[in-house]
Parts: sequence; structure tokens; C-alpha cells
Amino acid sequence: MGKLKTFLLVFIYFLFLTNCSFALTPENIFQNDLEMIELLGNKIRLSENKKAVNFGSKRITEFLKDPENRVNDLFEVTPYFKKDITFWFHIYTVFSSHHIVLHDKENLGLVYDVIEFDELKSSKLNNYTKYALQRRLTKERIKLVKKDFVYLQKNRAKSVTQKKIVNALKKVGFKIPKPSKKRRQLFKNLANNLRSQTGQKDKIQNGIDRYAPYSKTFEKWLMDFNLPKELMWISFIESSFNTKARSKVGATGTWQFMKRIGKYFMPYSKYKDGRLNPAMSTLAAFHLLHQNKKILKRWDLAIPAYNSGTKHIIKARRKLKLKAPKLEQVLSSYDHPHLGFASNAFYSEFVALSHAQAYREHFYDLKKFKKKYKEINVFVTKCSITKSWFTKQLKRKEPYIYEYNSHLKYKKRKYKKGTIVFSTTNLTKKRYLKLTPKQLRRKYPKNYKQYVKGQSCSTK
Repeated sequence: MGKLKTFLLVFIYFLFLTNCSFALTPENIFQNDLEMIELLGNKIRLSENKKAVNFGSKRITEFLKDPENRVNDLFEVTPYFKKDITFWFHIYTVFSSHHIVLHDKENLGLVYDVIEFDELKSSKLNNYTKYALQRRLTKERIKLVKKDFVYLQKNRAKSVTQKKIVNALKKVGFKIPKPSKKRRQLFKNLANNLRSQTGQKDKIQNGIDRYAPYSKTFEKWLMDFNLPKELMWISFIESSFNTKARSKVGATGTWQFMKRIGKYFMPYSKYKDGRLNPAMSTLAAFHLLHQNKKILKRWDLAIPAYNSGTKHIIKARRKLKLKAPKLEQVLSSYDHPHLGFASNAFYSEFVALSHAQAYREHFYDLKKFKKKYKEINVFVTKCSITKSWFTKQLKRKEPYIYEYNSHLKYKKRKYKKGTIVFSTTNLTKKRYLKLTPKQLRRKYPKNYKQYVKGQSCSTK
């Protein structure tokens, strides 16, 4: 028995090293090893889980009609995007990260199944191990579905999973040919288009909790910038409002700014990085979105441009010979790798999340969101400061003062005059200049230091 256990542990270790994209420490590998063996031993049973969460519930999709007119008319659900928006709405409001939705990547209305990893979620394994196991088991499930596609090229549905595939196809209007060349090609194409999507409801919930201390301030800034309130939810698509988010390509912070773009809008150096600060990066994002709208004339173009840039949309506009084409016109008439699926998905995600947030009391826990938080003010220093000195002065009054100034990377580093700081407390005019809404709008955050040019510092 001891040899068997050792063999299984070595097998698991090898399995993880060859199939996971992150390094596993000994405590990840060997914690609760018997439980891991049991879960791996049951992997096919988990992968063939026949229980599925209801997809397409009328009770859920009713909110996409915006029954109480809470969403800006600019972002209504149009027929062109309806299937995709409905898909993402479910991802945000129904399915959490222990759900995997198997679907067609070109037709998001075509959903084959939902895998539930409830047993894995409730286990005592740490999150890294759970993630690795869920990833591995999902791959196993996808292999099984692809085998079903091969079987269905020549045969009628026989197993439960094969019947689910056929029913899903009929539900979206597919007519399955009798065994023939067309039938084989159909199921080959479907196999190539098979995609898995992890649920995001718990991620959005975490984002709401993190966003809570900033909500009052950012809502005011949106009005000051004369921007639709829904634009705030782009940060949830980008990072679930995760202040520590960092992508593989270096996009950083809640709004996932790349360094090159971030430096254009925000202070950046070895010692400070505006992307790390939710308030600073939000101001920068509002400037960028306002600029996108000015260039592209329409919000349905400016919003996906936040993700893909304006360059290719401008090219599409020129090709179509239209000054302000709708996004659906661009997507249906202009074929380019930087547009297509990515731009379609980003805009559909945005509209779906805007509706989810408009009716969030029906989907999320709002305890933290309902708390009263003070408005955050933006100041520019007239004197040099250290972060440790500045935060120490306000720590008792402001529990979030350190986070509000997370762009300052070093505690004891002396930051020069013209440094931006954030506080809910009114700071002395002798040392700090409080910026007005007009000043916040007039310049990019990296240029706020110009407002204290010529102003003297008084330490008395």
C-alpha cells in the first residue's frame, strides 16, 4: 500500500509539472495528498457531471430588457449583439469560477454544457492546487466532447453528452445533415470552435467589495468628466477591479494599462507608477476614454478601442467611407485579427456587465458597497515628502490612506514637489494644492505638477 501511495504521489507530481503553467511548491503538491488522489481517481466522473446550471433562464435574461430604465440608452441590447450579451450576462451573474461553460467561440448562443466543480471547490486543497486540478479536468472533458463530435460525424447521438450536443445545436436552429460529407465537415468545424469559459460571478463580487471605498468618488468624477456612468465597469472587465492585477504582457492595475500608454497619461518612474493606484489610473482611463470618443465619434467604437486601440477602427472607418459607422457595421464589413472576436466580445461583455451592475442587488452581496465612504480628494504637493511621513499623518483618520497612495512605491523615498497624493481629509494649503474638477479634466494626471509651478512651500 505504501508503494502504491508513493507511486501515485510521483505520478501526480509529474502530471502537474507537465500540464500546469505555474510552478508548484512542495506544499501545493503534497498537501492533503489522499484527497488529491481521490479527486484524480474520480476525474472522469467529475468530467462527465450530468448536472448543469440552467442557461438561458427567462428570470435572468429579463434584466437585459432593463425593466426599470437603469442603463443608459446608448448601451441597450441590440439584435446584433443579443446572443453574445446574453452569454456574458450569464457568465457574470450565474456562473462562478468553479463552473466551466463549454460553448462555440463563433456562436456564443451555442452552449453545450456547464461543468460544475462543486466537489473540488469544497475540498480543503489550497487555491493553486484547485486551479490546477480544475484546469486538468476541464482538458479531459474537452477531449471527451471532441470525441463525441467525431462519433457524430457518422452516427446518431447515443450517449448523454452526445444528445446534449445535438439538443444544443437544434436549440440555436442548426439542421444536422444525414451522414454525408457536409455532416462530417459540420462536426469538424464545431470541434475546432469548441471553447471553455470560466464563470466570473465571484470575481465580480470581489471587485464590488474592492471598489466600494472608491464608488462615491468615481461616480462624481464620471459626472465631472461628463461621461456615462457605465464606463466604470470597463475596469471590472479588465481586472475585476483588482489593484494588484498584472497580465502576462505587463498590463498593470485595475484598468490594465500597458507601460507605454500608462506613461502617456500618468506619472511613471523607478519610484512611482500611476497604474498601481486605482484613483490615478481611473482618472487616466477617463481621459483615454474621452479621447477615444472624440476621435471615433461613437461610444460603441470608443469602448472596444480601449482594449484594441483606435488604429484599426480608424482604418475600418476609412474603408467603409463612413464618418461614424456603428460597431456592428465595422465587425460585419471589416476583417482584421485585431477586431472581430476580440472587439465583439469586449463590447458585449461591457453591455452585459453594465446591466448586471445596474441590477446588482439581485446578483451580488452589497454589504460593503452600502457602507458610507468619504470622497477622495486629489492634491499636488508644494513640498517634498516621503510616503511614510505622509501616511503617518493621516493613518488614524483614514484607514485606506496607504492604498489611496499606492502609486508611491517606496516608503522612505523623498518625492519632489509636484507629487500627486490622495486623501479624504482636507490638507493644509501651505503644503498642498487641492485640485478642482476643472483642473482634473484640463490636464492628464502626469501634468498635474504644472499646477504648483511657481507656488512656494511653507512648513510653518
